[in-house]
Amino acid sequence: MIWRSLAAGLTGMFVLVNTPIQADSAVSPFNLYGDRISFSVLRNGKEVGSHEVRFKRSGEDVIVTSQFELKIRALAINFYKYNYTSVAKWNGETLKQLKTDVSDNGKKSRVEAKRTGDSLSVRAKNANAKIDGPVFLTTHWNPNVVKSSKVLNTITGRINNVSIKAVGKEKVQTERGLATATRYRYSGDLQTEAWYDNKGRWLKLRFKADDGSTIEFQCKSCLG
Repeated sequence: MIWRSLAAGLTGMFVLVNTPIQADSAVSPFNLYGDRISFSVLRNGKEVGSHEVRFKRSGEDVIVTSQFELKIRALAINFYKYNYTSVAKWNGETLKQLKTDVSDNGKKSRVEAKRTGDSLSVRAKNANAKIDGPVFLTTHWNPNVVKSSKVLNTITGRINNVSIKAVGKEKVQTERGLATATRYRYSGDLQTEAWYDNKGRWLKLRFKADDGSTIEFQCKSCLG
């Protein structure tokens, strides 16, 4: 399926090299973004979907809901659909719970994780694991993920290995016009690029689909 590389764009693990992001020890999404961030999804420059991340307080926890929808059409007929929903419960930088549901052109899959003490148990169709200590997800909103050496893949339930380098500053389109952001390039198991401003706000994402097309997340509301 041409969209297997969505796993690269949405989830993965990487080691930081030369990052200028100034992130706090514990990041508040409300301080960075307010209650949500949203992107248009482009395929070779044409809008084909949307991605939104919503933040909600639940006592001392934060519930983060990520939703990605994509439709490819030809002659006014839908011939490919992809839907992704991830709900994660965080307490500070500690992931307590996760549930991800994916419909890949009708083929459904689920990943679930739950923390007991210092260990996170992960269940998926072809990957069951126990992860000790803290772990990040590359749903990209938290800039502290760039300091991590292990990240849970929310699509497959696996840990992926990637290296990342900051490759320079660029102007990125936002809801308030152009903003300066640093581009990071991933290599290894996953290959993608992500952009953050100097406050750590996620502004853009780009990667190649399996069919060679370019998928880009373009900021609609990222600055809070």
